[in-house]
Amino acid sequence: MRNEDGTFCKDCHFQLDEALTANKNYPCPSCGSTERYINMSMFEGVNLYDSWGAQSKDPKHPGKRKVRWETFVGWQRSHKLQSMVHKTRTIDRDNDTYQEIVTDPKTGEIIHRCEEPLSEHFGHGSAKRKS
Repeated sequence: MRNEDGTFCKDCHFQLDEALTANKNYPCPSCGSTERYINMSMFEGVNLYDSWGAQSKDPKHPGKRKVRWETFVGWQRSHKLQSMVHKTRTIDRDNDTYQEIVTDPKTGEIIHRCEEPLSEHFGHGSAKRKS
């Protein structure tokens, strides 16, 4: 059998041209059969994106302050680009560091880079002032 799209003779698998397929009773030029089958291909794609995160907690600290270190590596939807971007973020509360790099996977271009003391990292994301 062939992997091509089209109309074929059911008995000998000869590919029939459009002129022969218009008349269903026209015999196959190869074997004379009037039995047909149609082969059609359809394709649909699915993109999968993986991400992972990790945390280190210290039970000596209360509530949310227990998380002393956290990281995220993976994919996130960019509202600005309307596509997926790759993001790496590490927050280290004990060493007062915040690092984030966002890259466009299509171009390899760094869209956003932020490396600063965590104590100076405010007014971003959900912590932005509402106007």
